[in-house]
Amino acid sequence: MVNALYIGIDRQGTTSRNRRLTLERLLPGANWSSLDTAHPFDQSPRWAKSLAFRWKVGPTVSGINQQVANHLSSCDDRYDLVWIDKAVFLYPSTIHKLRRRGDRLVHYTPDTA
Repeated sequence: MVNALYIGIDRQGTTSRNRRLTLERLLPGANWSSLDTAHPFDQSPRWAKSLAFRWKVGPTVSGINQQVANHLSSCDDRYDLVWIDKAVFLYPSTIHKLRRRGDRLVHYTPDTA
């Protein structure tokens, strides 16, 4: 059985949620965990969101990285696949932690560079 982790905005009506649901259909029988990164955005003031989108810094970005770190420290799961929507918000140290816990790491962004 495939053990997989999805990290991204998992809110109803978002394209990232649609991707997660499609991945679940493409990998029937996989054990999926989902980490919804919408919460740090929802809790951030407008100026913090602007910093996050423009320069990838600030409390919103810190909140996302803390959320991932908390998830990893609260479980001992090893993942065959870690799928991250908008991994540009993750610190290199967070990516390294994910790499140690996952065999395959995918960064997906629909945005042009």
